[in-house]
Amino acid sequence: MTHGTNSLTTTVDEVRPGDLFCAVVSHETEQWRVVAVLGIRVLAERVSGGDRRSFTLHFVRHQLSPDVLIARGAAATASPDSRR
Repeated sequence: MTHGTNSLTTTVDEVRPGDLFCAVVSHETEQWRVVAVLGIRVLAERVSGGDRRSFTLHFVRHQLSPDVLIARGAAATASPDSRR
């Protein structure tokens, strides 16, 4: 992670409007789109509807991290028999 740089390249720490992430809300995993970054809070809109919700910047950064994205991709491609 890069902290406190003025680089034009995207780093893991950056969260930008339009970024997509997953979060469990009301016992269901939903995909969310970042609308705005407001200090330590992120305003996001549910992709499947117009609902908006606030998340912590720390949570959204974690959800956008490469480790989480790789784990989510591996779980999605695993067959039901391999999950036993």
